[in-house]
Amino acid sequence: MTTPAPALPPFTRFIRLESIDPATNRARFYSLQWQPTLDGRVALLRIWGRLGTLGQVRTLLWADDDQAPAHIERVVQQRLLHGYQLVAWQ
Repeated sequence: MTTPAPALPPFTRFIRLESIDPATNRARFYSLQWQPTLDGRVALLRIWGRLGTLGQVRTLLWADDDQAPAHIERVVQQRLLHGYQLVAWQ
């Protein structure tokens, strides 16, 4: 039986998750950030990598902004199920 992942806290600017395990030399981060675009919409930046690095970035835009919450919920729940811990949000 699997344990349900914790509920996603509301965030308006960013959310940051980390996964640290010294036994396996694992030190990773995953971040979601809202950024304004020139046309007045917002883009979601997905940033991930090893702690201490700038990481990799992927920018996501949606034709319909109603699709964003479901995508964010799915991504964060997946990271939480893979051992990441929620460390900061705003």
